[in-house]
Amino acid sequence: MRLGLIGCGGIARNRHLPALEKLQQVGRDRDVELVAVADTVDQNRELAADWSAEHLGRRPTPFVGYHEMLASGTVDAVDICLPHGLHHVAGIDAFRAGCDVILEKPFTVTMQTGRALVEAGAKAGKVLALAVPMRRMPGERAANWAINDAHLIGDPRAFFCHDVRPRTAPQRRPQAAATPAAGGERRPVRENWRADRLMSGGAMVVDSGFHFMDSIRMLFGEVDHVYAELRGFRPDGTNTVREGRENTALVTFTFASGVVGSWTWSAGLTGHAASSIIIYGSGGSLSDTGTHSQYAVYHLFMNGGELKTSDGETLTLDELKERYLASLSPEQRDRVFPGGLTDEFAIELHDFFEAVRTGTQPEVNGEEGLKTLALPLAVYESGYTGQAVKIADVLSGKAHAYQDEIDAHWPL
Repeated sequence: MRLGLIGCGGIARNRHLPALEKLQQVGRDRDVELVAVADTVDQNRELAADWSAEHLGRRPTPFVGYHEMLASGTVDAVDICLPHGLHHVAGIDAFRAGCDVILEKPFTVTMQTGRALVEAGAKAGKVLALAVPMRRMPGERAANWAINDAHLIGDPRAFFCHDVRPRTAPQRRPQAAATPAAGGERRPVRENWRADRLMSGGAMVVDSGFHFMDSIRMLFGEVDHVYAELRGFRPDGTNTVREGRENTALVTFTFASGVVGSWTWSAGLTGHAASSIIIYGSGGSLSDTGTHSQYAVYHLFMNGGELKTSDGETLTLDELKERYLASLSPEQRDRVFPGGLTDEFAIELHDFFEAVRTGTQPEVNGEEGLKTLALPLAVYESGYTGQAVKIADVLSGKAHAYQDEIDAHWPL
């Protein structure tokens, strides 16, 4: 399997490339070879190629643009680590070139672009996998087992995820740069592309928040509707949230199962810091105690936890992990932690390679990506309109006011 890496920025070099090395070290996916890398930034491209030569045993061919990579006929599958707005652009091009695709979260920037990507993959008969690593981590696997398999806290009823990190420094002013767009031309975007709503889709709700949305769907099932208040507090008193630059979110999720949860966070307020993440059930609670991390409210159960039952039993997250692993057969354990790996990026890549190899669906395919994408888009829609928003209306295209300007920027 000849793999190409499209986009060689930080997430690609710091997580995806080392994940390939980890798979090699445990003897997995030896039939996969990174043969090409593409990035319009010379330094990124060369750093990725040099690292691969040293750690993977081969220097992949560097390409300035991914179109040249695809046209070369040298790749069978691609790992896309581009800015969000280019996910569907590069993904559709890759499917048309006959490649299987795994791409970084948050899937795409709108439902329209996401549906176009799913349809292109289906038409090509190729695998489309979404890289959502948090659900692959031992902590989230163990939390999911404790709630949905072992029922250690009874029936889930509510969760409260709360985090305030007071603003400590002014936001960086974006600078001009360039990235590839549809058709192979270069279009100017900001160096800090996350500051461009048309490229990023929004701020933290859709960025790191996508991890949270994937996690709560895994833990509690499908969401029925959301209500959100979003703010973009700035030192100069402006509030630019309607342009997609939220730094404060207060969101209520109501699930089809009846579970209700609040997700509130801010990086735009001043004064006291506060953080608390607790899931309550009919027979106990499960808390995330790793709230020292600035990403705790987005990346659940990374750094510790505690389960308390109504009969007085207390378990740490490490003890839950041990019980979870003990509940698995050797075959099951190897499926979720191949070769004993616990690196979430290595696990998601292995899952993708297995899907390509066997012709099966990956754990998170395009349809699942669309379902998760509907949650942050519903949050934005609610914040934009001031109304509660049904997830079904976002999935069907009925609720789309927030997405209209972004869709107009990315014609299909």
